Amino acid sequence: MYRRPDGLYEKIIIINGKRKAFRGKTDKEVTRKIAEYNIQQKQEPLFETVV
Repeated sequence: MYRRPDGLYEKIIIINGKRKAFRGKTDKEVTRKIAEYNIQQKQEPLFETVV
């Protein structure tokens, strides 16, 4: 994780061969966003998402 020149924190991780960037005002916010994304990916897709 690093701090960008504009003051935001950013962490780039590779998921399924694709780069995904997470940005936030604090390092805790970035970590929270990564955790929420991981939880969302583990859940089965909703019917609305599939159709």
